[in-house]
Amino acid sequence: MRYKNAKIFYIGFALGLLWAIPVLCQSTFGIYYLGEHVFMGNSRDRALAYSTIAVPDSLSVLTQNPASRADLSRVTFSLIQVFEMSRARTEDEVADLAGYRLPQVLVAAPLKEGIVFSIGYITNFMGRADFSYPKTGEDIPLYYEVYRHRGSLFTIPLSLSVKVRDWLNISAAYELERGSIKNKVRIEFYDQEYADTETSRDRSYSGSSWSAAVMIRVHPRIYIGGQWDHEVDYNVNESITYSRSDFDSTSVWNMNLPSAFGAGLAVGITDRWWLSSQYWMRKAPDTRGFPQLTGGIGDETMIGVGLERRRVREGGFFGRIPIRLGFYQNQWHLEAPRGEIVVSRFFTAGTSFGLPNRPGSIDLSMELGQIGSVDSNGSNERMVRIGFGLSMSEVWSGRGEDSRR
Repeated sequence: MRYKNAKIFYIGFALGLLWAIPVLCQSTFGIYYLGEHVFMGNSRDRALAYSTIAVPDSLSVLTQNPASRADLSRVTFSLIQVFEMSRARTEDEVADLAGYRLPQVLVAAPLKEGIVFSIGYITNFMGRADFSYPKTGEDIPLYYEVYRHRGSLFTIPLSLSVKVRDWLNISAAYELERGSIKNKVRIEFYDQEYADTETSRDRSYSGSSWSAAVMIRVHPRIYIGGQWDHEVDYNVNESITYSRSDFDSTSVWNMNLPSAFGAGLAVGITDRWWLSSQYWMRKAPDTRGFPQLTGGIGDETMIGVGLERRRVREGGFFGRIPIRLGFYQNQWHLEAPRGEIVVSRFFTAGTSFGLPNRPGSIDLSMELGQIGSVDSNGSNERMVRIGFGLSMSEVWSGRGEDSRR
């Protein structure tokens, strides 16, 4: 019976989203639990389907593997902004959605040759939605349920990357973990005899963690990379407010987000064409604070593969620029309904352009794929994501030029 009720809850909520007027959100699945997991990386990493944990990069700070930053010889600033458009559907309803993600930003500064400090803002989980739909009941006139959801868990990493040997880069980071999840429901009546009501729930998350990463050049055309993210013990403060303050409440508890690890390989087929791959995994977190999801949160995994034609200086414009292609599959923590895993599958592509008269690049990426399944999850989303990345550098201590390898 609990399983049946859970399935009704997920499908019913999905139908509510599709009937909503208007709708602004990221993935509709991202309003459940902590939100949709956002993997770190710039538009190059996204275009290569997050397969780049073993791919060196001497132009960007926003790399999947922080150990790569040890190759930076300039003060470098990197950011990425992503926009999303999708069509969500159930068996009976269809809706077009649009949204954006908060930018990720990092700045790196070489302390000396081969030792680089970096700091910034990295989004880990995100969910965002604004929607409303009409309802009525027995002896109750027409009213609208207006929902607003804002969720973002983020990291402020203080990272040190070191080139230990010509073939070995390592990094370690102390990470401040912060964020909030806010939900608001407002009942709006058009009959003046009825008073509007509003309920809101605000949760703030705070904690700390650490991570470590390594990148090894086994051969000029073979790199391996790996990263370990330690578990996070969040302190959660919740406040619930109602139109009648007599019912307001507050509570405090702890929530554990388990450790995660990733490992990958990059191989040069030729000097210009490279294959890359990565596997990433985290065990199921607890569901404290989400009793409706008990038994419905599982392990998260991601597998990505990419192919890149790297930039060269000779030849025509289209012969010089990079070409990036990839595919990844992300199995979410969320099971919707319980026992039915939510899976994302995306094909990716992208390229980049150098900045005029200065070191850096503008990176573009596109992801085209689907999240969820109507048969398994009650709804799915066919989505396009467009990423714009920017990296800029300034000379540090008169050192030479970088090149993206």
